[in-house]
Parts: sequence; C-alpha cells; structure tokens
Amino acid sequence: MGLGLGVPYKVNALSTAIFLILYLASIIGLNLIAGAVVLIVKQGNPIALFTSVASNLLGGVVFPISVLPTWLRYISYSLSLTWALSGLRGAMLSGYGIQQLLNYLWPLATLAVIYIVIGITLSSYAFTRILREGSVHMY
Repeated sequence: MGLGLGVPYKVNALSTAIFLILYLASIIGLNLIAGAVVLIVKQGNPIALFTSVASNLLGGVVFPISVLPTWLRYISYSLSLTWALSGLRGAMLSGYGIQQLLNYLWPLATLAVIYIVIGITLSSYAFTRILREGSVHMY
C-alpha cells in the first residue's frame, strides 16, 4: 500500500527482524497471561480484549502518542506495541540500525522479558490450580 502511495522505504533488515522477534516474544507473554486468566476466572477473555483495544488506541497505531495526555502517555509506554512500532518505523522507513534504535530496543526487550516471566508464572499457577480443583474437564 505504501509503495502505491509513493512512500520511500529504506529497510534495515537486521533491525526490522530484531524488532519483530522481540514484539512476537512480548505477544507470546501477553497471550500466556490472557490464557492463564481464562483458566483462573473461568470467564471469557477480558485481558485479550483490554490489550487489543489499549494497544490500538494507546500504542501509536491510530494516532501518535505525543497527542495523548501525559497520564495516558505513561500507560502507552507500558505497551510493547508502542516501542515496536517506533522501532519498526525507524528500521523500515529510515533504514536505522540497532545503534540508532537502542532507545526503542531496550524498553521492548525489557517488556518482552517481563511479559514472558509473568505469563509463565501465571500459567503455571493456573494449571496447578485447575488440577487441584479438578476443573480440567471444563476445558
């Protein structure tokens, strides 16, 4: 679509790949958290709904985060999509390398690790709990 509109691309493949891998890792962590919440509360998936809506509105997809009020901007900084989009824009539109994108790379990597650790811990707890309760048959 961008090519059809005349958007000039200067893709740095290595930077792009690193940001995509880190973003996918953070998404895996968030999905582990969402799945564990479903197992624990035995309801629909409120976490997935929240992260989907929040990510799109606060992550810089719809509009730049610079137009958000300060308190919402701080919430957007806790979303991995904010950092991934900023890094991918730099890597794909400007051809920036890793050194130039470190300000976006380290928060994304940190969030990915945090999400995965919380996701694994919460999933382990959820599986232990449903096995103890005997509610495995519900899934």
